[in-house]
Amino acid sequence: MPIQSYLCTKDGEFEHKQSIKSSVAQTLECPKCGEDSKYIFYPPTIRVIRTWNDGANEIRRDPYTQAKSQLNSTVDEFKNQGVDVPKGKDESYMKMAEAIDNSKRKKPLTEEQRVIQFDRQRRKANDNRTRN
Repeated sequence: MPIQSYLCTKDGEFEHKQSIKSSVAQTLECPKCGEDSKYIFYPPTIRVIRTWNDGANEIRRDPYTQAKSQLNSTVDEFKNQGVDVPKGKDESYMKMAEAIDNSKRKKPLTEEQRVIQFDRQRRKANDNRTRN
């Protein structure tokens, strides 16, 4: 049953449950004081809920999103082990996305290969920081 809101000048806002079949009354008697109350229109709220499968499918479709997810996951794994690892930058995501795109044409990288590849990128980034 839809709930309609009405505003009484004396008692304020109140709600009224109404059958789906009946039309919405523009005025309704207030249940407390009996005075005519005006209908308040609230636009319907729509919530879009992404399921885990939607997110997983999105990651599988887009190499950039997949690379970002994989690198962030690997960074989190290192942090859980107590290793301080900087977050990836767009250029590292793009390189990884290119590798993922190429791997879709070949066989996918194993977890060990991803860790090795990430470790190489991390070392290279640290080398670049120390040079600057």
